[in-house]
Amino acid sequence: MGHSQADKAQSRERILMKAAEKIRDTGLESVSVGPLMRSVNLTHGGFYGHFASRSELLAHALERALREGEAASKAARREAAAKAAKAETAAKTGTAATAGTAATAGTAGTAGTAGTAANAGSESARPGGYATLLRSYLSRTHRDSRKSGCAIAALASDVARADEASREVMTAHVERFVENVARTMGTDVDERALLAASAMVGGLLLSRIVTDPKRSDQILRAVRDGLAARQDDGAPAP
Repeated sequence: MGHSQADKAQSRERILMKAAEKIRDTGLESVSVGPLMRSVNLTHGGFYGHFASRSELLAHALERALREGEAASKAARREAAAKAAKAETAAKTGTAATAGTAATAGTAGTAGTAGTAANAGSESARPGGYATLLRSYLSRTHRDSRKSGCAIAALASDVARADEASREVMTAHVERFVENVARTMGTDVDERALLAASAMVGGLLLSRIVTDPKRSDQILRAVRDGLAARQDDGAPAP
């Protein structure tokens, strides 16, 4: 690649990076070609050497923003899974100690009950599982991290009003999100997975909209606990 081509590729990357950042910060409609190009020290006219139109830019930048959102969400889930695994290990250690003490005292029945409770807790906190996904996605931390959290929830209302190119980009990411939810549920992409994915995104959106912090927390908790209960009960989708 010649020097000029390398420079052009770097300039395109800077434009996309800044546009994706702008989209995640203030939405699709906030991206204007002139201010965007000035923010990366390039001329307005130079824009068309990289993109045929603003619409093309938005589609590519949206793809970038969504990929970054996916990466951030995965990192958050890994962190939540690590914490769950640590808590599970601590619980098992504590349970073993309690069981040993109970056995010494001749209370085998109590030890058996403690072991059953530990096993139940282990299942709900399984790293990478559906419970972990619900806890990390429908959390205060995720709610308060609009720029670095799930871009589907952050940009859904914007993309719903966008052109077909941007909606196609979002559609592909929605499909991947639903597939991931289904995988953690141990099912195919069926009505249960679609219900769960829709409730998760909708719950997160509503929790960000309301101004009452207590109501916001209630929304997160209601959706999180409701979905977990349906999974535990094996309830079919309505």
